[in-house]
Amino acid sequence: VAGALSASASSYLIIGGILSSLIKIMGYRVGFKRVFQISIVSTTINYVITAAGLGGLIIKAYILVKERIPLSRCMSISIIHGFLTNTIFVLLIYIGFFPLMRSETLPVAHLMVGFIVLALAAILTWLTLKLIISTEFRRRAVFFAAGIINRLIKLSGKKNIWQTQEVERFAKHLNEGMNTLKEKKPELTRPAMLAALDKKT
Repeated sequence: VAGALSASASSYLIIGGILSSLIKIMGYRVGFKRVFQISIVSTTINYVITAAGLGGLIIKAYILVKERIPLSRCMSISIIHGFLTNTIFVLLIYIGFFPLMRSETLPVAHLMVGFIVLALAAILTWLTLKLIISTEFRRRAVFFAAGIINRLIKLSGKKNIWQTQEVERFAKHLNEGMNTLKEKKPELTRPAMLAALDKKT
């Protein structure tokens, strides 16, 4: 039990360290205690609401906005943070699954479930990579998300909260934030190494 608690605490500290590094790379300052709290809350949300990590991403961005970081920058930080903390985990799942297939006689039903999980993980990883790499894909993703949000708001009887020009402005700022992070690749080494370390603990 003590070992499990220690491993969990170390993991949360590392996740907080990754987030703290990304915030600094973007040119903002948030105390590590606050960053650590954000990491615990967002990770817990991901455990409770397993919606491809979207719950944690949204709550992370929401809390960071309260730290006076622009929403578009918060989303950029959250996307990269999610990619670093989740993609390495997905790779480890792949590494562990295929040897298991060769060494164990698994029921067909278990194999099918395994393949479905791996396929979904691969699709989500690909979508995240597209968000990071492609400016046009990010723009389309923002408009798609805004459309869904506006439809949900219309169902409640209210008017759209996001007008086209506002969505365009947000997409532009999100792209600027993502490009800023991509331009600082050498500085991303530290959070990437922390992410790798987290999966070893």
